[in-house]
Amino acid sequence: MKKIDTRSLIIGMLTTALIVVVLGASPIGTTFENLIVRQLTVVDKDGNVVGIMSDGYVRTFNTAGKETCYIGTDVAGNGIMMASNKEGSLTYYSGTGDKDGGMAITYDKSGKETGYFGTDNKGIGIFRTRTADGKISSEIGNYPDDPSGYAILYNAGNGNPTGTFAKGVVTLFNSVGDTAGVFGAFHNDGGAMFTRNPSNITTSFIGTNSNSSGSIYTRNSKNNQTIFIGTDSAGNGSMHTSASDGSNTTFLGTGPDGGGWLRVRNKSNVVIGDLSPLDDGSGMLRINNSKGIETLNIGTTPDGHGLLQTFSADGKETANFGTTPSGNGQLQTYNKFENITGFFGAASNGNGQMRSFNKDGVMTGFMGNSISGDGQLRLLSHKKRMSAFLGNSTNMNGQLQLYNERGLERAYLGLDSNTLEGLIRLHSADGDVIFVEP
Repeated sequence: MKKIDTRSLIIGMLTTALIVVVLGASPIGTTFENLIVRQLTVVDKDGNVVGIMSDGYVRTFNTAGKETCYIGTDVAGNGIMMASNKEGSLTYYSGTGDKDGGMAITYDKSGKETGYFGTDNKGIGIFRTRTADGKISSEIGNYPDDPSGYAILYNAGNGNPTGTFAKGVVTLFNSVGDTAGVFGAFHNDGGAMFTRNPSNITTSFIGTNSNSSGSIYTRNSKNNQTIFIGTDSAGNGSMHTSASDGSNTTFLGTGPDGGGWLRVRNKSNVVIGDLSPLDDGSGMLRINNSKGIETLNIGTTPDGHGLLQTFSADGKETANFGTTPSGNGQLQTYNKFENITGFFGAASNGNGQMRSFNKDGVMTGFMGNSISGDGQLRLLSHKKRMSAFLGNSTNMNGQLQLYNERGLERAYLGLDSNTLEGLIRLHSADGDVIFVEP
């Protein structure tokens, strides 16, 4: 249903009334070129005054005698229009304001202002609404020193703003008027959204950072950053997590070489774990103790074989489990002097073996296979001389041999190579045979 223009309606009514009066007071066919009156009063069929035109104004009344409309000139010489309800209470006012700007004001039935549209005292256009108790609930306008427009919403209870929209930015406020959230475009023309707690600390952010790249971060109530996800200045993605004091605890992203990188720190900000590629592109995992000293390494050798290494608290290698260059598995242990103490694995020819070493890294024991593939056990002195041998002879007969510190045989237990009968042979310190059985 279309709304009726009150002003046009009233003017039409009074014009019609004027014509009727003129025609009613004049002979039919009489033409008046100029009608001059001080006042024109319109009455209804019962003689009640319903309209007056006088001294530059027009007033209308209802049957109860309450003024319902006024169109005319105010005391300052400005044109105005007022409308009232059936009780005669002002509900609408429009015209020219104090600064010679146009305005329109609406009122509730008790005469309290509910809306304002027009020019304010600074000569700027504005639209404003009020609650039933007269508090501003919304406002739309533009800044006096800036052509940008703005919109503001207010808390009906305490009058504090609850939201604003200006210069491409939406700002939300809490119940006491402090900023709670912002969304829009900022100084670098990048979009962003952030939230704040009652202490005015930014607790979360998502948007465009200073290098024009996207980022997300959160902060705790102490204003310490706890999470960051975004793009660095080189264009690489990354994620950081931090403890409550703001110290970094994890990093997941791209390393200096362009490969993926995961780094973990303890509460003392010491790196305790790294997962990253080597220079040749192979993966590697490093685990450190609380002092940042490497204690475990899992990765790939330059030959492309898997590797696991353990280290002592002072960073010395204690064990190595992996693959030899020839492709055989192995396990090596080391003492605190960084000397090898044990080896378990396969020789280059593929035969399994186990070797033991003294603290100086000298081999003192061997259990494995001969070149021909026969099992054997060898014991050696710290001078690298054999002291005992248990294994097979060249003709594959079992034998046990004992040697002195000079490497000379002192005893033999085995089989006679000719008769294949059991044989015991003892030697002197100089190697002479002193006993044979049989």
